[in-house]
Amino acid sequence: MELDVIYNKPCGTMDEILDASVDVVITSPPYNRSQRTPQRGKKFNLVGYGEFDDRLPQDVYEQKQIAVLNTCARVIKPTGSIFYVHQPRSFQGRLIHPLRWILRSDCDIYQEIIWNRRSTHKHEPSYLWPIHEYVFHLCRRDGKPRVSPDCAHLSTIWSVKWNESARNPHPAPFPEELVWRCLKLADPPTEGVVVDPYMGSGTTALVAAEAGLHFVGYEINPAYIRLAKMRLRRARLELYPGL
Repeated sequence: MELDVIYNKPCGTMDEILDASVDVVITSPPYNRSQRTPQRGKKFNLVGYGEFDDRLPQDVYEQKQIAVLNTCARVIKPTGSIFYVHQPRSFQGRLIHPLRWILRSDCDIYQEIIWNRRSTHKHEPSYLWPIHEYVFHLCRRDGKPRVSPDCAHLSTIWSVKWNESARNPHPAPFPEELVWRCLKLADPPTEGVVVDPYMGSGTTALVAAEAGLHFVGYEINPAYIRLAKMRLRRARLELYPGL
């Protein structure tokens, strides 16, 4: 299995990854709610994620997400953790919750974390202001996640300062601190393997590399892959100036 690589392809069945070989999966897929209004100062705007259609029929979207979660359950170790970041979507006067498809997947919910973002760039006037997202801590149905006892003091609400969007040209990055917290909670072994099926601008890979872990990612947009590799190169130069 090749490590420290970002594949320019849909994650699909992740055939490159062996069964039960991954310590942690950290990912946030497109939410199927493409934004039509461009965000100021963003090089890439959330109007379909390039090649990815972010306005799929809801049943098609849910089936695709179930397939991805099933693949994550295949590649994760029995002691591994899957952190699946998502947000409910208001559609045609109803709230569509990620639990609709998570509960139909091969994953079990170990615990649920609320990420207090403190802000949002999407809002419908008839709904309350949505400043939170969910971090679903999932595991294999036949497994039990390895969890660090050092995290016993953490609550199920994570207030993570949101400044990533201001300095990251990707339309929907998540904060590096969020990835750090997930890794601290999952407590992967030295040189463990972290996978992100929706790599985007490479935040998961970046933090994994800084933590001394290996990463594998999938991303269909070449521009996002170039951005991720640029961020990784910059981080390595900061860590090892002589390279």
